[in-house]
Amino acid sequence: MGGHLGDQTGGTNRTIGIMGSQRFQVLLVEDNPSDARLIRELLAGAKRGRFDVVTVERLATGLAALRGGSYDTVLLDLSLPDSQGIDTFLAIQQQNPTIPIVVLSGLEDEELMLKAVHEGAQDYLVKADIDTNLLERALRYAVERKGTEAALRKSVTRFQRLVNSNIVGMILADLDGLITEANDAFLTMTGHVRADLPLRGTELTPPEWRDRDQTAAEQLLAEGIATPWEKEYIRKDGGRVPVLQGVVLLERTTGECIGLVVDLSDRKQAEERLRAEDLLLQRLLDLQERERQLFAYEIHDGFLQYAVGAHLELESVRNRMAGDGGRNLVKLTAAAKLLGEAIKEGRRLVGELRPLIIDEQGIMAAIEYLIGEETARGDLQIAFEHQVQFSRLPPLLEGTMFRIVQEAINNIRRHSGADRALVRLTQVNDRVQIEIQDHGVGFDPESVPEQRFGLRGIRERARLFDGQAAIDSAVGRGTRILVELPLKATAT
Repeated sequence: MGGHLGDQTGGTNRTIGIMGSQRFQVLLVEDNPSDARLIRELLAGAKRGRFDVVTVERLATGLAALRGGSYDTVLLDLSLPDSQGIDTFLAIQQQNPTIPIVVLSGLEDEELMLKAVHEGAQDYLVKADIDTNLLERALRYAVERKGTEAALRKSVTRFQRLVNSNIVGMILADLDGLITEANDAFLTMTGHVRADLPLRGTELTPPEWRDRDQTAAEQLLAEGIATPWEKEYIRKDGGRVPVLQGVVLLERTTGECIGLVVDLSDRKQAEERLRAEDLLLQRLLDLQERERQLFAYEIHDGFLQYAVGAHLELESVRNRMAGDGGRNLVKLTAAAKLLGEAIKEGRRLVGELRPLIIDEQGIMAAIEYLIGEETARGDLQIAFEHQVQFSRLPPLLEGTMFRIVQEAINNIRRHSGADRALVRLTQVNDRVQIEIQDHGVGFDPESVPEQRFGLRGIRERARLFDGQAAIDSAVGRGTRILVELPLKATAT
């Protein structure tokens, strides 16, 4: 049994309130009845909270009370009939590791006090020195600190689970890029093992990425966080791994940082496959345009030349026979008409395949030619506006622009019911905008059947050239197609 408390209910120590006016359930383990009574009186005078005190005289009784009840804190005398010294504290703590314990003793035993605090006691009070304010403050602080410790343990546990989950790479590093800790995910993606730590980030980073890392370090110092950025790490085997990395400054004085690192290898491989497919499509498109061009030249220089020559000969013969009015003249006139129709069809096929005017005069003249041919058919009037600075563009780009305009006009003829349309070309810096607009019946773009390839073809041609196509339409208000393409030589 320890020393006794004096009558100190009138203490004048400053009260520190950190939890407001709350109610606390206190288990007092004290075998001295007078000390227990005085502690209850001291707590009854508390100003910042209400303390409901349950008193027991033995360690065994206290352990039983903790098993059967709910308490916010324990006031524990270390000298009890059935337990003495630090073992008393350890017995309570072992059974209830989460409850805050304030130790009481009648002895000014500094060694015992420090040992109890080291083992986890929230505070150590010498009975002769306490008063109402000191006792209230010690209990309130004990509850607050224990709650903080529990929240911290929970946070640490969650963080450790994240680290050990290896969903993403995690590193601890300083502002100079020295990686002192890393989880298995990061070590695996860089080909290292734990024995390789610490690792120098500058040695893991290819030279072309170091300026970007420096920018992130400057942002980290200024704002405490670096916006995630893409970079590469050099693997231990000399290969490279693409990553997305974000870093947060944990401690400004030490410069300690934590980084999250996401392996982008799968995404990059998918992007490479997509680029390869796009390049193949672009080459196939180029081959198609070349074959169209060759076929158009063959029709123009072969079939059409012979057909035009034959037509001229027939016209000459017909003129010479015009005077006799015989049946041969009728047949000859019919043959000349059929041959004229064949020439017109041949020229139409050349225009459909690839108008020779594209290669001879460029895309602007080709579109004017296309619009002229369509307007000549009489049922659709098409206006053409343009404001561009270029004169010629790469052949494949010119062919793509022509096909987009051609397909859009075909759609107007087939589906819109419009009698007026507008084609507009506008150059904006290093990009060209192609706008085709009609005032027809319109449609719902979301309901276009999959087997209708016209609009899909326009979008796909734009995408292959790193451009974009937007279709704006609604039933009853016409259709507007806007395509934007970069003015560069090759598709991506």
